[in-house]
Amino acid sequence: MSAPRKEILAFDLATNTGWAATKNGTIQTGMIRVNGTHGQKFNDFAIWANVLMQEHKPQAVYFEDASASARRTSMTQAQHWFGFRAELLRLAYMNKLPAIPIGTGQYKTTMGLKGNAPKDEVRAAVHAAGFPVEYDDEADAVAILAAALHEHGAKLSDFRYAKNTA
Repeated sequence: MSAPRKEILAFDLATNTGWAATKNGTIQTGMIRVNGTHGQKFNDFAIWANVLMQEHKPQAVYFEDASASARRTSMTQAQHWFGFRAELLRLAYMNKLPAIPIGTGQYKTTMGLKGNAPKDEVRAAVHAAGFPVEYDDEADAVAILAAALHEHGAKLSDFRYAKNTA
């Protein structure tokens, strides 16, 4: 089994944030729903993401670069994405981790899909790769992780799936 040069943590940033992480030859995944006022959402996200970073000890953080599509969505959705992105970048900086954006089309084509594939197709491709995730946002995080692994010469099939139970 080959492994990436780095342990990686990947995020699909939104009010429902999906995540996927490599750890000791496995891939763990999950999703968190962040509720509350704008300020409270961002604070809760930052606390949760920092705990995840401490738990998984990644050497790099990858996230969906949805800045182009965020400009075409509602103002509230765009504010959330940019707010979560700002918190993630701040945490990565504080933890001395590179934070690397992955384009939406890039992670979808890594999964063998068209760059504009809908969420249900991403989820089906992630399931077909052996990762029976529950949520679309979790599937997007796995696909983002797949693109990150590809950059490091690894692939999803190099890892076992270990659903996060926390």
